[in-house]
Amino acid sequence: MVGFVQQSTIAMNQRTIVLSLVALCAQAAAQRTWIVDIDGRPGTDFTELSAAVAAAAPGDTVAVRPSAMGGGYSGFTTNKGLNIVSNQALLSTSSDPVVVTGLPAGQVFRMAGFLEPRNQSLVARFTGCQGVVQLEDMHALEYGFMFPNGPSISITNCALVTMVDVENFGTPAVQADSSRVMLTRCRLGVTSINIGGGPAVRGTQSTIDIVEPAFDAGPITQPSIDLTDCTLRLAGTATSYVQGGFGNSPAAAAVRMTRGSARIDPQVRLNPFWSGAPTNGTGTFTFGVTPAVLIEGDQPGATMTVTHVAGVGDTLVGLLGLPALPYPTPLGEALLAPNLLVTTVTTTLAARVFTQSIPVPASLAPGVGLCVQDVTLNSSGVTLGIGCAFVVH
Repeated sequence: MVGFVQQSTIAMNQRTIVLSLVALCAQAAAQRTWIVDIDGRPGTDFTELSAAVAAAAPGDTVAVRPSAMGGGYSGFTTNKGLNIVSNQALLSTSSDPVVVTGLPAGQVFRMAGFLEPRNQSLVARFTGCQGVVQLEDMHALEYGFMFPNGPSISITNCALVTMVDVENFGTPAVQADSSRVMLTRCRLGVTSINIGGGPAVRGTQSTIDIVEPAFDAGPITQPSIDLTDCTLRLAGTATSYVQGGFGNSPAAAAVRMTRGSARIDPQVRLNPFWSGAPTNGTGTFTFGVTPAVLIEGDQPGATMTVTHVAGVGDTLVGLLGLPALPYPTPLGEALLAPNLLVTTVTTTLAARVFTQSIPVPASLAPGVGLCVQDVTLNSSGVTLGIGCAFVVH
């Protein structure tokens, strides 16, 4: 499927990745780990998540155990950079949402590995965060046709919010205002019965990158992505899609832009299930390949899949490092701390997609955040693609 520069070079780079993961995670090690267990089993520090969040200091990890008896946890409010990780513990946010407000610059709030109870969306509020907010492996699976009348996740005046493998629904599932947002491999609007559960993304005055979406607005007359005065990059493979609401025939546009601009990869399917105009509005639309990277399976002791998306014939160099707030470079917007870049793979693409399988060392501590970003070289020059910040959990 792809032509390697040298097989031995790829193998060497994969060994480099493993060693680099260990080294980078050691540099980003948490100050302390708190154990939260609603069942109160041995080693428990707190039985309630909110109490652990209140006690933890910035940089600490809060490890949340799933209940053996079906118990669940509630949301909380914080302004601290914490690493909150679980292995599919139940988290009910309908009454007590996850609220992060005023996160200081230089701090990172990470949350990964939680399930919402049936009939509940994931409700979160991120406001005035100058640090980085990362969500990963968070799943709300709606049962039935009803979905909330307002936004489920709202992002306001935030420097960077990233979501990887997040499932949610609402009106919309994600609302972004005056913020920088990155959504990778998210499933928004689609319910457990495989129909849409409301618009996926709305936004104003924001910069939004979306990679490998599965968005479906469902039986309403609204676009799936509806942005005003925004910059959008939409990238992915042929398995990704954005479906507008099908309350009328034809369906609403998959993407509506009021002013602003959108660059859309032609491989991302627009309105594939119910026919309708793929785009509309007064914004500027261009169609072309936007290099991007996807991460899946970043658990200690497991195998991580890194999928690189680029143009056929491009030369691709993958970079691994610690995540940073977006900053401009001559090659485009960088998401990696500049002094921690490590080459992960170098290859020339014979097809649009190149996938790596990387073993994740079992010794890695959960809660550490990392980032992968690609540099691509082609006849147009050298550019940075859309990166993917992820949480080891």
